[in-house]
Amino acid sequence: MSNTDHPSTQLLERNLARIKQKLLLVNPVELASIEKIMSVVPKDKLQVSCQEYSLYQAFIQKHIPGNFQTHYAGRTKFDQAVVFLPKSDLEIEMTLAWVSGVLKSNGQVMLIGQNNAGIKSAKKTLEKLIGPVGYADAARHSALYVAEKNVTHHSFTLENWWKSYQVPLITAAEGPHNRALTVCTLPGVFSHGRLDEGTALLLSTLTEKTRQGKKVLDWGCGGGVIGASLAAAHPDLTVTLADSSALALESARGTIQANKLTNCQVTATNIYSELPELFHFIVANPPFHKGHDTSYDEVELFLEQTVHHLREHGSARIVANIFLKYESLLEKHFGYVKVLAKNNKYKVLEAVKIPKTPAGHKPARKDRPKRRNAETEEELEVIEELEK
Repeated sequence: MSNTDHPSTQLLERNLARIKQKLLLVNPVELASIEKIMSVVPKDKLQVSCQEYSLYQAFIQKHIPGNFQTHYAGRTKFDQAVVFLPKSDLEIEMTLAWVSGVLKSNGQVMLIGQNNAGIKSAKKTLEKLIGPVGYADAARHSALYVAEKNVTHHSFTLENWWKSYQVPLITAAEGPHNRALTVCTLPGVFSHGRLDEGTALLLSTLTEKTRQGKKVLDWGCGGGVIGASLAAAHPDLTVTLADSSALALESARGTIQANKLTNCQVTATNIYSELPELFHFIVANPPFHKGHDTSYDEVELFLEQTVHHLREHGSARIVANIFLKYESLLEKHFGYVKVLAKNNKYKVLEAVKIPKTPAGHKPARKDRPKRRNAETEEELEVIEELEK
């Protein structure tokens, strides 16, 4: 047992003898989880259902059978489903509801998760939706429960799990969506069924005059509230809504459809892996959690790579918790960052991609005021405009 593996993977490894053939593996926490399963289950007996695009990319490269999806919708019935604990109570219910429908009549569910993620309370949900727990194990501050299916459900449909809310439009332009934007979300999506305070603060900075070229990216889009708001306010924009979560991407599609937006596209991506183009404006409420765990790695890579995905004079606007020191990261890669808005919990930051001065070129105006990171007349003009 490797101590470098995720605790849930370690607990799975010591219970491999309980794994059955014809297996559905649901939302594994890492590639190692799949590899442990494959040591006892042949490829033709395994199907992986994954909601995280980066992990999907990793196991597809190894020719492991599986899909990137909100839920398994195939016709195969499985002897067993190994389910890694989702991050919210409602998502646990939704996951177990659809898993029940793809199990054989005497099929089993093995539910695995960490104590601090709520695995112990999830036991009650497992018994309610699947059946009584017949086996349990605990180690590495995690628990594993096995239940045999004896509960019958109606056919699963994703439509039963949607929640929606409305936000005022950036502009009161005439049209079919001229009063409010409808935002649709599924369980497991950030701020499910409500507008969070951080996004609300960022939206308050997006006035009807906010337009910086025609290509816009809403990175880590969740239900799509930011990108859809810009798309509705400016029909001539081309807005890309990108996320790594299958549930978020499906939610963004729901938001686009609910508002009859035709200038949006939805893209699955791992950071910028599927976003080769350059944008005029990148906007984000970047996550600093990976499942139940706090992780800054992804958002730091996002901030580092963003400058390379902007056109010259393009800008990035993000909202972050007030305690997160993103200013230094943005200054490192952009050279200049401005706080557009803040309250006691959140702040909205903007950075502009300033073209580099050609080698040997000297600025024309010698008597300009000295500003940190402003080395050319052009850079100074951009900074002065930001400071107005």
